[in-house]
Amino acid sequence: MLRNFKTKPAETGIIALIFCLAFGIFVQPQYDPDFWWSLRIGQQILLTQTVPHLLPWTFTVPSHTYLSQEWATDTLYAWLWEHVGMGAVILVTAIVTWVGLCVMYRCVPRHVSLLGKGAAVLVLLLAGDPTWGPRAQMFTFLGVALLIWIIREHWRSTAWRWAVAPIVCIWGQFHGGFTYGLGILFMYLAGVTIQAWWTKEKDATLSRWWLTWLVAALAAMVNPIGVGVYGYLFELVSKTSVTSLVQEWQSPNFHDPRMLAVIVLIVLTGAGFTSYRRNLAEFLIVTSSLVLALEAIRNVVEFAIIALPTAAVGADVLISAVRNSYGRKPQDEQRAGPEGDKRHLELWFSFVCCAIGIALAVGFAVPRLKSPSNDQLSSSYPVPVLRWVCSHPDITRIFGPPDTTGWLLAAMDPTGAPNGACTRARVEEFGEYDLIGKKVLQETLEIQNGGPDTFTILNNWHVQAVWTVPNTTLALLLSLEPARWHVAFNNHGDEIFLRAPKA
Repeated sequence: MLRNFKTKPAETGIIALIFCLAFGIFVQPQYDPDFWWSLRIGQQILLTQTVPHLLPWTFTVPSHTYLSQEWATDTLYAWLWEHVGMGAVILVTAIVTWVGLCVMYRCVPRHVSLLGKGAAVLVLLLAGDPTWGPRAQMFTFLGVALLIWIIREHWRSTAWRWAVAPIVCIWGQFHGGFTYGLGILFMYLAGVTIQAWWTKEKDATLSRWWLTWLVAALAAMVNPIGVGVYGYLFELVSKTSVTSLVQEWQSPNFHDPRMLAVIVLIVLTGAGFTSYRRNLAEFLIVTSSLVLALEAIRNVVEFAIIALPTAAVGADVLISAVRNSYGRKPQDEQRAGPEGDKRHLELWFSFVCCAIGIALAVGFAVPRLKSPSNDQLSSSYPVPVLRWVCSHPDITRIFGPPDTTGWLLAAMDPTGAPNGACTRARVEEFGEYDLIGKKVLQETLEIQNGGPDTFTILNNWHVQAVWTVPNTTLALLLSLEPARWHVAFNNHGDEIFLRAPKA
């Protein structure tokens, strides 16, 4: 990024303002339901000094092998949360994301105008809005940026080429998205190989890059779960039950106004291909990342970071076209003072831009760092439900909403709760959906939807309490069986049905 900052002071100030704004946007409150069970696993790793291979916190799949493919992120978040607080988790993730943006910004061609650069970055920030926040995927955002920067800017550097393997190895400890990076690198090398064959131009570096790719793929298995890291990821993406159940694995809904930025990003990328790196390798990595983004919302941010340089060129092309359409102000009409005064004004302008950028970053970040959702026991969470469960230690099996049972377990578990133990109750699901199994997922959905087999499944699972939302199909179904289930707790948006004791 600093290379691109070697411009006029005024332009430097505006770019600094944009990047300060970007950091403020990357600072997001904790909102991901998966965070709490991820935190719980990290606490277990810190407690036992080993990576768990079973999930003892669930009564439906306690014997299923658990593959902790992001154990380093779980551990890092748990340590930060316990010793510093949620603010540290949020800030560290924001820094990781911001560094990824800075790295990819260095790939933007120097000839692109300030407007083109700024427009592309702002569109990226808007397109990735549903994803920013404290989550392991941001390590993949950084990893993709590093990988693309190396192949675009240091293709012939031996040192940087061999840095790919350790980068992928470390990446693989933090998030399973390292396979995304390996796939993008494979597509890039395939494009270069086909183009070299077509043009009959030999490139000695190419064979070395293929060897680097192979070594990187092997290095990823230097992991507590070894080769299982690949099996886990392929199993995850192949299960339609997971993609249909989790919103972020579904295709973007372009009827949603928030997806407008993604459409703009696609248009800018298409325009950029008219004049920037028109080669097969670039086309393959950008289009393949676009295909993945159209398949799942969670992949939009990776497409955005890969397409950033091309989108910046595209923005520049469109801006130039608009300028040419309306005509430019002749240079001789532009009044300019003495060079010394101009330089002085530019420095002051740069200083003001930096000050505004810092103010905006602080203005965005502080309220989000103070958000109630960052406090595990705040009003943002159903704390009354937790208190009820803790006051009933005889309840050992609870069926609840998948988005919230992770929070409940992390808050009440004796070995993980920050304020001490309250109960050893277990929940129906905990962990990655693909490892839970299709049968359990189907049975879970059957109960949630109040299907005809609801009571049978609850009996088979020996569920003692059902936590649901009032007036849902499940709540109405349970209320129709007062002899077997009765309301033991009701607090506005939450309702707990307790199984009646056997006569």
